[in-house]
Amino acid sequence: MQDYQIKHMRKRQFIAINIITSVTLFLFMVMLKLFDVTLSVMSFIVGLILLSQVLIKLFKDKTSSWLPVFEEVAKYEKEKIGSEWDRQYKSQLVLQAVVSGWMFFQSYFMRDAEGSALQSDWSFMVGFVFILFLFVNGNLWFQNRKIDRSVTSEAFKGYTKKSIIVGTIIGLLLAFVVMTATIIFTI
Repeated sequence: MQDYQIKHMRKRQFIAINIITSVTLFLFMVMLKLFDVTLSVMSFIVGLILLSQVLIKLFKDKTSSWLPVFEEVAKYEKEKIGSEWDRQYKSQLVLQAVVSGWMFFQSYFMRDAEGSALQSDWSFMVGFVFILFLFVNGNLWFQNRKIDRSVTSEAFKGYTKKSIIVGTIIGLLLAFVVMTATIIFTI
């Protein structure tokens, strides 16, 4: 693939991911507002969505996607990364299944909680969405940069392990920021 083709593909990938994230967040917030969903039900729905994605990915071709740009990216990255791509794909499935299980666990233990899931201040929600977009786009930018600049698949030895460790650290930091903001906004 030529450099200009890679840049065009990555640009389409960024646009697609941001549009999908925006639409999903908008629909999710509208659903929470219209139906007055509790935290337990919201956790269950998120867990169900994540679990369904894992099950769908288990029974389909690894590089196929419902959006052509994602299929193009998957094929390009699989060719570029080599065997480490399969490890990364399997790790993502396992982590997604773990998060799904965690959401079901939360749903079960919050089943008696009262109140709506969307009682937060709108400034909190805007801040959360901003942080989410920074996280998603930053992660995508760093990952794409690493993949596109490497010359051989040997550069990716241990890449999955490193990215899981970095992702866990960033996820914990993000969770800390969200929990701290939640405490500050609810006082």
